[in-house]
Amino acid sequence: LMMRRTQQELFPDNTYGVDSGGTPSVIPELTFEKFRDFHSSFYHPTNSRVFFYGDDPPQARLDLLDEYLSEFEANPKDSQIKWQQRRSEPWSVTEEFPASEEAKDKHMVAVNWLLNDEPLSLRESLALGILDHLLLGTSASCLAKALTESNLGDDLVGGGLSDELLQNTFGIGLKGVAKEDMAKVEPLVLDVLKKTVEDGFDKDAITASINTVEFSLREFNTGGFPRGLSFMLGSMSEWLYDRDPVSGLRFEKPLAELKAQLENGEPVFENLITKLFLENGHRVRVEMVPNTALEAAQLKAEEDRLAAIKAEMTEEQLEQVVKATQTLKERQAAQDSPEDVAKLPRLALGDMEPKTKEIPIQVDTRQPTAPGSKPPTVLTHAIPTSGILYADVCFDASALSVDEAPLLPLLTSCMLETGTQTKDRVALSQEIGTHTGGLRTATLLAQPAPEGGLVASPDSVLSYVCLRGKAVGEKADRLFDLVREVSTEANLDDQRRIVEMLKESVAGFRAQIPAAGHTYADSRIRARYSAAAYIAEITGGVSALESTKQLLKEAEEDWPSLNAKLRALRAKLVAADGIVINLTGDESTLAAAVPVADQLIASLPAARSIEDRKVVAWSKAPYADAATNEGLAVPTQVNYVGKGGQLYQPGEKVPGSASVVSRYLRTGYLWDTVRVMGGAYGGFCRFVPQSGVFSYLSYRDPNLVGTLDNYDGAADHLRNLDMGPDELAQSIIGAVGDLDRPMQPDAKGFTSLQQYLSGETAGDRQAQRDELLATTLKDFHEFGERLSDLNDKATVTVIGSKAAIEKANAGESAHPTMTPVDLL
Repeated sequence: LMMRRTQQELFPDNTYGVDSGGTPSVIPELTFEKFRDFHSSFYHPTNSRVFFYGDDPPQARLDLLDEYLSEFEANPKDSQIKWQQRRSEPWSVTEEFPASEEAKDKHMVAVNWLLNDEPLSLRESLALGILDHLLLGTSASCLAKALTESNLGDDLVGGGLSDELLQNTFGIGLKGVAKEDMAKVEPLVLDVLKKTVEDGFDKDAITASINTVEFSLREFNTGGFPRGLSFMLGSMSEWLYDRDPVSGLRFEKPLAELKAQLENGEPVFENLITKLFLENGHRVRVEMVPNTALEAAQLKAEEDRLAAIKAEMTEEQLEQVVKATQTLKERQAAQDSPEDVAKLPRLALGDMEPKTKEIPIQVDTRQPTAPGSKPPTVLTHAIPTSGILYADVCFDASALSVDEAPLLPLLTSCMLETGTQTKDRVALSQEIGTHTGGLRTATLLAQPAPEGGLVASPDSVLSYVCLRGKAVGEKADRLFDLVREVSTEANLDDQRRIVEMLKESVAGFRAQIPAAGHTYADSRIRARYSAAAYIAEITGGVSALESTKQLLKEAEEDWPSLNAKLRALRAKLVAADGIVINLTGDESTLAAAVPVADQLIASLPAARSIEDRKVVAWSKAPYADAATNEGLAVPTQVNYVGKGGQLYQPGEKVPGSASVVSRYLRTGYLWDTVRVMGGAYGGFCRFVPQSGVFSYLSYRDPNLVGTLDNYDGAADHLRNLDMGPDELAQSIIGAVGDLDRPMQPDAKGFTSLQQYLSGETAGDRQAQRDELLATTLKDFHEFGERLSDLNDKATVTVIGSKAAIEKANAGESAHPTMTPVDLL
C-alpha cells in the first residue's frame, strides 16, 4: 500500500501513477471492449523487443521472426513513457492501512524523491548505485545506521534507490513508529544527508562500497536464472526507453571514469546528494496510519456495492450473468486443441541427456583435532570461476537442543551485525566490503537421504550453521580471517544493537507473513511431519515471530540472562569438531585456498566439552504434537491456503516419476483451477522426496473453501487422466529441465555440499533420472490414488482474512474446522 501510494504521488502525470496490476475496487469497471482495445494497441509486435541469445545463425533468426511477424501491420499507437517533470516544493500525504489490535499504534513514514527529469549518463547511474550502497547497503551504512539507532521505529522501510523505471526514485523511512514520532523521521533523514555532504564520506566506506558493487558487476552471478535472460533484462533499462540496449550492460568505461574523478579528489557522491536530494523539491513524505476497523469497512463497502448493483438488475440480467460466468468457466477449463499445441516449438524426449551431470567433488578428511571429536572435512570442487573463491564454512549443529533452536537466528545475525572484539560494526562491514565479495550466514536443516531413494526417518536431522563467503583467490586469507573473527569474536555484549536487531526481526515477520503467507503456511504444514521441518519452522516460520518477541522482552528486561545464553550457544556451536569446509574454484585458486582453510581449522576451538558433544537432539523435537488444522488471521483481503501431509511413508521408495506428476499438477491442473478459474495470483504444489511430504499452496487467493475443493479434486483428475504420448513427453521434459536448471559455480558447490552431507549418491541421482525418463501414464494414475488417500489425512493451514476463515468454519463443507488464531 505504501509503495503504491508513493508511486502515485511521485508520478501524477504519467503511466507510472497507475497501478500496473489494477486496483481491486476499480477492476470491475473494466469492460471487455476497453480490455480488448488496450491489448491490441500495446500488446502488439510494434511495441515488442525481440532478443536472441546463443550461437544460431543470424539469418535463421530473421527467417523465424519473419514467420511470426509478417502477418502484422505497423501499429501507430504511441507507447512512449512521458517524462514526469519535477515539482519545486516538497509535500506530504496520509494513507490508512488495515492493522490488528496489537499493531494499532505502529505507524509508517517514508521520505521519497523523484531524482531526475532528464537522462543520466552511464557514469552518473553507476555512481548513484554506489551512493545507494553508501547510504543503505548494509546495516552499518550511514543513513541506515542513523535511522536504526534513532529508536523512532522498529525497522527500515522504503528500499532506497529504484532504477528500473524511466526515472530514478529513492525512498527511505521507518515502520513501527509511534504517532508522536512521525514528524521526526523526515528531519532526521535530511539532517543525515546534510551532515554527510558537510563532512564527506569516509574513504574506507567509499572503497568498500565501490569494491562491493564492482565485484558484483564482474562476477555477474545470475543465480538459477539463465545468463542469456539476465543479459536481456539488463538491457531493458535502456532499451525500453529507445536507448542503446547494450549500454546497460557496459560498466568498464563509466567505472574507470568514476574512479578517476575520485582520485582527483572530486566529491562525487556528496555532489549527487546535493543535486538530487537536498536541492530537489520533488519530495513527498508518505505517512501510513493504522486502522483496526479498515478491513471490515472495506469488506462491507464491497458487499454493499455488490448488493446495490444486484438490486438494480432484472431477473433476465441476472440470468445473463450466470450464463456468461458459466461460459467463461467452460472456456477456461477447455483444453487447447492438438492443432494449436502442435504450433508451439518443443524439444523431443530423445533430446534429453540420459546421464546425470555430476558436479566434481574431492573429499579430504583431516585428523580429529581432539580425542573423541569428529574429524574436520574439506570438500573441493574444481570448477572455472574466473579466479573467484567460494567458501562455505559449516559448523556441526547436532549438539544443539530444541530449546536452543529459537536463539540460533539471533546468534548468526550477531556474527555479522554487532562487530567483534577489535572492530565496531562499521569497521567490520567496511572490511568485508573491501576485501571480499560478501559474507553471509545460512542454516542447513534437512533429513538425510537413505540409499535407494527411500523416505527418511522423521526423527533424522541434518544440521549445520554455515558462514558463506566469496573473494578473489588472492584474498582467501582475508576471507578466512574474517570467518574466524566473526564466528569466535562476535560482540555479544552490545545490548542496544541486539535490541535493535530483534525489533527489526519482529517488524520483518509482520511484513513478510501477510506478503508471503504461502511459504509460512507450507512451513507450518511440514513441521507436523519431521523433526527437521519442526526446527526450521520454530527458527524461521510463524512460531519464530512469537519466540522473537519473547527474546526482545528478555533483551530489554533480563539482559544478563540472554547474554549468557548467547555465549553458551556459541561455545557449543563454534569448533573444529565436525566442521565441514566447502571450497569451489578453479584449480589454482583451490590450491592456494586449501592451506588457508587448514589454518582456519587449527585456529578454532578444537572440541566442545563432552556434555556439549552429546546429541541432545533436535531429533527429539515434538513435531507430532503440532498436527492441527488452523486459520491464522492477518490484516489482509486475500488468503494463502495450504493443505498437505505424508504422501509417502518413512522407508517407502519414492519413484522418479513423482517429480513429473507433481510438476504437471503445479503447471497444469492447479494453474488452471486455482489461478485461472479461481482468481488467485498463484496455485502450486510442493513435494520433497526425502521427507515424503506433499503440500498444496495458493498465493493471494480470493477463495478458501473453493481452493480446498480444487486441492481434493486433484486426485480424481489424475486417476481419470487420459494423456497422449506427446503430452506425456512434454511433462517429462519439463521435469528434466528442473533437474538440469542453470547453476552458477557457487550454487554448484553448495548443491554438491548438500548432496554430500545428506548421503545422496551419484547412483541415487542416476536411478531417479532413469525412473523419471521412464514415467508412464500409469504413474500419474497411481499418484492420484495416493492423493485420494491423503485427502482425509492431510492437515490445513490458512493464513488470511479473519472474515474468510470465520465464513469457512461457519459454512457446510467436507473440510475440517480450522482453529482460529489472531496472528498479527
